[in-house]
Amino acid sequence: MAKHALAHMEKGACIVNTALVIATGHCSTTPRQGRHCELHAVSVRGIDRCGIRVNAVAPGPIWTPLIPASFEAKHVASHGASTPVHRPGQPNEVSPCYVFLASDQAYISGQVLHPNGGKVVGC
Repeated sequence: MAKHALAHMEKGACIVNTALVIATGHCSTTPRQGRHCELHAVSVRGIDRCGIRVNAVAPGPIWTPLIPASFEAKHVASHGASTPVHRPGQPNEVSPCYVFLASDQAYISGQVLHPNGGKVVGC
């Protein structure tokens, strides 16, 4: 979708995607990792052609109303416990990533921010 949106955007605009945190940090290739590779490719195309930055945010684990509505109580009780901060994040702890990437102060393109409680991401 981002690739097709570039043709309709003004110079200097930006695209901020939401990515899956599960797609990062694995050395094997998966369809989800392919999306991250596509992000980088679209970012290069956006910057080269029209100065449009393309980035993503890969949050997790985050506390939302879907957690207790989707999982058993045992899972809900331990949601986020495996992070270095030993708790799930809150939506207000993720939103600054989107605001920053959407601002004209972000000297970033083709990157994924990981508000994830301190887990190191990468191979």
